[in-house]
Amino acid sequence: MSLDDTNVRRVLATSLAGQQPGEPRHFAVMRKIDVSTVKDLPGTRPSIRQACAADANKFRIWYWRQYGVEVINLPSYEAVLPFLVRLRYESWGRQPGDLWRRGFELGYAALNPWAPDQQHIARLCLDDAVKSIQQSFSIPAGEITELGIYLLKEDCKSLELTFASGPLTSTVGLRNFPVDIDRPIGIIARAFVFGEALKVIRHDQSQTLPNSDENIALADYEGVIAFPIIDWQENGIPIGVVYLTTSDTEGVLFKMPYGAGAGTNHRSLEDVYPILQRIAMGVVSILRKLGRKD
Repeated sequence: MSLDDTNVRRVLATSLAGQQPGEPRHFAVMRKIDVSTVKDLPGTRPSIRQACAADANKFRIWYWRQYGVEVINLPSYEAVLPFLVRLRYESWGRQPGDLWRRGFELGYAALNPWAPDQQHIARLCLDDAVKSIQQSFSIPAGEITELGIYLLKEDCKSLELTFASGPLTSTVGLRNFPVDIDRPIGIIARAFVFGEALKVIRHDQSQTLPNSDENIALADYEGVIAFPIIDWQENGIPIGVVYLTTSDTEGVLFKMPYGAGAGTNHRSLEDVYPILQRIAMGVVSILRKLGRKD
């Protein structure tokens, strides 16, 4: 919601009618007013612009506090997502980090992933899933080289490749990537921490995403698409990352845009993600039941 919305302002004013201002009931994340914001205002000489920006920030905080809204100033819009990620990481559970510890419990710890039977069943499920995706999106055979799952490990500081489609088999410690809540590096870590869909071309040094050379999969590939695995039945706990690798970056799958846009019938990664989420959580659910029997 935006505080520019007159309906939001009306609701805030109504909810506080007849009440004394007290503790904030709402929070608003805003970009901090800086010198560049006030430089074009009439009468703001360069020597006083810093003071004008500081006064504007103070007034905005005071103004919205009258409506029960506490303003949180951030330096840029790009800082909003990391702020919200850190906020949930700090506030979920009894102490900071409980969110990821719960992710380990629901994923890696619950599956007994390296048991031979678990590996076999996961591979069968992922092989079938590749065929289903090819059919659903009219993807030529061979374009998808691998479908795999990374799970958060016990240290809650790294993700490990635990299951993959195809003939190649992962082993303990073969593929591990560190995850830092404040500085996730590489496609696997960023997909997990920020909960976003990502795709990168391997060996493309022009990309803004670091570590495009990291060897993510077991099979050879040129492109990789990664999505977070979220356990929505457990109130949105992140447990890992599901990825697809492609043999080239000009094929049907990799060339899909992130979103198709309103009013278009083109397929996009927004169509792919719900399918991969269901596939990944389906594998996890099956292995959880089998893991409990062990």
